[in-house]
Amino acid sequence: MSQIEELQEYIWINRGTRAVFIDFTTYNANINLFCMVKIIFEVLPTGGVLPSFDFSNQKLISYVDAWDFVILVFEILFVVYFIFYTIEEFYEITYFKWHYLTKFWNWIDLIILVLCYIVVTLKIYMYVNVSNSLEKLIAMKDSHPVFDDITSGQSIYNIALTVLIFLSWVKLLKYLSINKSMYEMMTTLQRASVDILSFSIIICTVFVGFAEYAHLKFGNQVNDWKSLPDSVFSLLRSIVGEFDYAAIERSDPVFGPLFFFAFLFFIFFILINMYLAIIIDAYANVRSEVKSGGVKTHLSDLISRFFNTFLRKIGCKRYAENRERKAEAAYNKAVYQDIRQFFLRCGYTDKEIDIFFAKYEITEESLINPEEMNKVIQKIQETPIRGPVGAEIPDRINIAIIRMKERLLTLQNALTDTDKKIKIINNKLDSFYQQSAK
Repeated sequence: MSQIEELQEYIWINRGTRAVFIDFTTYNANINLFCMVKIIFEVLPTGGVLPSFDFSNQKLISYVDAWDFVILVFEILFVVYFIFYTIEEFYEITYFKWHYLTKFWNWIDLIILVLCYIVVTLKIYMYVNVSNSLEKLIAMKDSHPVFDDITSGQSIYNIALTVLIFLSWVKLLKYLSINKSMYEMMTTLQRASVDILSFSIIICTVFVGFAEYAHLKFGNQVNDWKSLPDSVFSLLRSIVGEFDYAAIERSDPVFGPLFFFAFLFFIFFILINMYLAIIIDAYANVRSEVKSGGVKTHLSDLISRFFNTFLRKIGCKRYAENRERKAEAAYNKAVYQDIRQFFLRCGYTDKEIDIFFAKYEITEESLINPEEMNKVIQKIQETPIRGPVGAEIPDRINIAIIRMKERLLTLQNALTDTDKKIKIINNKLDSFYQQSAK
């Protein structure tokens, strides 16, 4: 206060003053943290003073205790990794050229790479800047040390680091998509993204319309609606249940309740449910495609195979073989159910499917391979339709024969595609086991 009185005495503070800044910095040696404090008193043109403050806690002195040196080791590993990451991305860009930019995850990789360079550059800059200027700032006696540059640099570093960490966790979804549930979720969002984006334009238009109405109607009486951005955020808060209904009712007993119920009806009961309908429809399509695609290798299958390989290496060969037999039985059962479901989708009844399975000895324990299935389909197609001599086959029988041939052709194409996928998977597994054995 004595300094403020001195400034006022020497006419540093007068009627033309628009703001008074009070800056000071404290240091807690117990936890190695600096606290930079900035208190602002802004003199408004209409009269009165608007106070504001900013507290920034920063760890400016690095590598003091043992844990700091552990962090230093991880930082060095991080630098080595992102250098390798840079080389890998550079190789992919030179190989794929412009096609590299057509993939969404490649854009995420580029953003992560740029943020890595920003974070490392700011970290080196902050360390050098603090090492060179901190002692000089602390040693000042006759003038006030200004930590604004250091605080701004540290704030930018923290923002870049948080965005980098967030995108790294987002990229983790790419590798978790091998899990069945994550694959369905990611595919659902990908399929529904266009519809969601198109519908978002509609809901944003309606949302801004409600916000504009609330601002014009209640803005001069209710603080939550004093401006258009405040009105938008007030409506967003109402989605999670934070809505001051009493305030708008006091402002206008007639249009306040009407606005509230109209917003609930259009936003909650119609538009948000439309969002859910779009996602549910996409999810249903993805689920049906996953089921029609047959048995796929998921994360649990890979973990089980790694575990069986580990059991063999430690001498538990019999236990590993038992696990493999159980897994094979479960796989055969799943394939058997896939074949049955495929026949059902083609229009066959359960009785017809059972007769077909019994004729060709297809069971859960003894499955028919794709080559034998192709022979069966070819044999069925080549079998002539017998009837009385001179009798004409009715049109409905001709239609049934055409439909049956179409079903058999669909089944043949599906089995051929399945056979190719199985061969690809077997080749990959063989190469993987050979590498594991080495």
